[in-house]
Amino acid sequence: MHTVMMRQVKRLFGTRQKMSENYYSISMYMYQIQNGPRKQSAEFATLTRPPLLLSCHTTTMRATPSVCRVAMNDTPQDVTSTSTKTQPALVERLPAADDTSNVPLNSTSFLDELRNDETTTGYTYFSTWSTNYTMSNLPGPGRLLGNVYSKAGKALEKRIGRLVNRTAAKEYAQAVDLLLQPESLASPSIGEMFASKDPGEHEKACTILLTCAKSNNLSIQVKSFASIVMNFVEHPTKVRTAFRSFLERRNELSDVIAFSWKRPGIEYSNSWLYWNRKASQCLSSHPNSFFDATADFDDVKAEYLDFSHFERLLLNCAKSVQYEDFRPN
Repeated sequence: MHTVMMRQVKRLFGTRQKMSENYYSISMYMYQIQNGPRKQSAEFATLTRPPLLLSCHTTTMRATPSVCRVAMNDTPQDVTSTSTKTQPALVERLPAADDTSNVPLNSTSFLDELRNDETTTGYTYFSTWSTNYTMSNLPGPGRLLGNVYSKAGKALEKRIGRLVNRTAAKEYAQAVDLLLQPESLASPSIGEMFASKDPGEHEKACTILLTCAKSNNLSIQVKSFASIVMNFVEHPTKVRTAFRSFLERRNELSDVIAFSWKRPGIEYSNSWLYWNRKASQCLSSHPNSFFDATADFDDVKAEYLDFSHFERLLLNCAKSVQYEDFRPN
């Protein structure tokens, strides 16, 4: 029966090449022969699927099985066929879940063309190209441009770092000179800056004292601590308000700055510890009734002071002032 059908198909559609080109017509013709024209509506819908992918090895005269790779509905399956003649193996299509008919497959250049379809090749090519284009480890304009930007960025960072270091060193040297200079010189001293009514002078004094307070030179640190305490005693409200406003503009905390003055691994003298503790108390942001009482001494000359000015201050001494066991050397 199968041989008669194949002869009839060959007579209607011609050579094997034409049979490949008329694959759907042949499938429809053979389906009508086997099942009749009335059962086509639902079952023949499976024949409208894309052509099957088939790769076969031809069998030998010894009837060795040939393994064919069939991709039905994008699901690869192995089908083994045997033959006793040297000819392309004929394999029946694997039936679908709702299809029990047998549809012959054509193995030739048509299936090879499907494997090498230009659409698939183009998609793979452009996909690979677009991915590799952004990879930094592959040669190309993207990597060259990235290397240029990296080198330029490193060079810019080095230059900015050197500029910042030079600027910081210059500011530190100027701050130390202003801290150590005698009051008789033309430039104003730290005390004169705080005594001024200009907020700019207050900010300048705060910058000098905080710059020297974080110095690596312990003697410079001690002098800056002592200057903070002495100016706080002379101008309690001005000094405290000036430091608070200065640190708020820089988004810094006075307690954190005071804590950073003491570095681990260094043995400090009693003098350093004493003045560090007093300067930290003067700059502390915590509420302190003793420091609030010092506001009574603002803008009061010595000849006008009486016991009433000291009364509130003395009452708050026991609440807020801590006496250390050490004294300056």
